[in-house]
Amino acid sequence: MFFFFSALSLWLAPVVVVVAAKATPPPPPPPCCPLSFASASIVRIGVLVPSRPASVDRRDAARRTWCRTALSIGSVGVRFVVGEATVVEAEDIAVVPVVDAPANCSAKLVLALGLSTRLWPDATHVARIDDDAFVFVDRLAAELAAGHAMTQPLGTRAPPRRVALQPTFVWGYFMRHGEYGDWPFPVGYGFVATVDLVHAVVAAHETVPFEFGDTCDGIEDALLLPGGCLKDRRVIDDVFFGLVILPYAYQRVHDRRFHVLVGLDHRSDHTPAYPVSDTSIVVDLHGLDKAAQNLDVSTFFDAMHRRDYDRLNSFFGCALPRVECDSAEKLPTPFTYTLRVDARNWYLRVPTCAALRVALHDATFCNHLNLAPADCRVAQDDLALMAHRLLFCPRDDDAVLSS
Repeated sequence: MFFFFSALSLWLAPVVVVVAAKATPPPPPPPCCPLSFASASIVRIGVLVPSRPASVDRRDAARRTWCRTALSIGSVGVRFVVGEATVVEAEDIAVVPVVDAPANCSAKLVLALGLSTRLWPDATHVARIDDDAFVFVDRLAAELAAGHAMTQPLGTRAPPRRVALQPTFVWGYFMRHGEYGDWPFPVGYGFVATVDLVHAVVAAHETVPFEFGDTCDGIEDALLLPGGCLKDRRVIDDVFFGLVILPYAYQRVHDRRFHVLVGLDHRSDHTPAYPVSDTSIVVDLHGLDKAAQNLDVSTFFDAMHRRDYDRLNSFFGCALPRVECDSAEKLPTPFTYTLRVDARNWYLRVPTCAALRVALHDATFCNHLNLAPADCRVAQDDLALMAHRLLFCPRDDDAVLSS
């Protein structure tokens, strides 16, 4: 009997091996991003994506989504830029001689810009995109080819207007950070610059290097702070780039279509959160993968690639808990009330906060408010977006706002 079971075991063993051999193989990795562009393209955009060595999931998400679009249009080259001592998993990785650390972000940016001049000597534009930001490269390339973009004065509620792109420009969302200097800078999650300005910055650094250090005004653990130490002064990398290009004559194209995804609350750094739409150009997750475990970069990129905007805009549910309506009597404005959603303020002439229910849902919104026609149209569009996408709440008057 013992022999029988032993023989049976020997007979079954190869069967088990055969079954295991038929297991489904793992899916192949996504193809790498396009390394360069067609020389005949009207615009030739080199896209730099700073990334950490461990962020393979983010790079793979980009490769199977917006990089596929980049491959199809033929006018975009891409490199993920990582620091030294990195295992390169694909051809679209570029290594620069700096240790990946928060305090080296500014140095890494300068090295990446220098790398772009060697990788793409015939580029017309260079873009810098975060690895958790989704870029609609087709929209970006189309507007660059047309020579037009949308802009508005920085720090105002003026409506966006169409503008012709000048020979030298930086296009993105601009901010000021008074703690580090009162100069405008393009927010780092996504901007595009003409190549002549990039060459000027690279040439300046190669002539007399920027002095990056390890200490910042005696700050402990300075290497853990994002940005870098410049002349013993901590400067975040976004602000640093704004400072470096400040003396140059360039067109500043401030465009809120470069924005971050709406989340459960406002961002402490006051970056602009807007609903995703067919007009968005760059949309940054901006830390929401840490705030909500159910929205990672991969899910975000896949939904963006499918143009599933409603899914993204409703991911965090109804935004009514984040809406405040306060008396503005103490404010130096002629308005009576302010509607605040996240970090954005909407100053409106309304008799009571309850009247904002009309503003959010009534198609004849402009008839109920005393606003200039141009301002009214802008506010109407924005509030409609808040009602239907940002707020993403039932269309029930009783569920909107109360005084």
